[in-house]
Amino acid sequence: MSNIREKIEQSNEIFFDFLNNENYGAVKNIIEVSDDVIFCGVGKNWYICEKIVKTWLSMGIKCEALDCVHALHGDLGMLQNNLKKVIFFISKSGKTEEMVKLLNIVNDLRNQGILKNVVTVGFNMNNTVDKSKYDYCLTPSSIPYSDVKEFDERNLVPSLSINTMQMVLDIMGVEIYENNPDMVTNYKYNHLAGANGKRLGGDKYIEQVSK
Repeated sequence: MSNIREKIEQSNEIFFDFLNNENYGAVKNIIEVSDDVIFCGVGKNWYICEKIVKTWLSMGIKCEALDCVHALHGDLGMLQNNLKKVIFFISKSGKTEEMVKLLNIVNDLRNQGILKNVVTVGFNMNNTVDKSKYDYCLTPSSIPYSDVKEFDERNLVPSLSINTMQMVLDIMGVEIYENNPDMVTNYKYNHLAGANGKRLGGDKYIEQVSK
């Protein structure tokens, strides 16, 4: 394993490239006025979706995780309630077969008027994907997809890329949270236990109401 420092430096460059994407601020603004955010992925990205949901929920941001495969077996129902929703399609390549299939179905259902108030966001490492399929697309601009490095020598193991994408969603969530005074105030009620709970007095609150 070689050039680890260079690979990490590249991942940091990609991270800030995402933040400087022209659509980053627009997506964040739309989320702030939406009723729900859905993170959609396959494989390792599915677990990133679940992790981001737990982090965003802890800050008071309404969100859910949607597995691309399960979506076509009933879970797509989470989109059909006319609420304002933002759905992230998360994939390193942007071309994951199951994800693209679901994206095409969502777009067709929107065209038919079956799905309403749904905004689609493509979130991937590949700036050559067809951006016209999404309302917004977040991709790096300065580094070609073929040059994106992982920790392993053959660049096959999802490691640096998946963690970089997770960091982008983490910082976006924190920015939304810190821009909402009510979320900041109520954070302590979402974290009553653990180290954060003790820092915020949640342990004493639990003890008081448990008597």
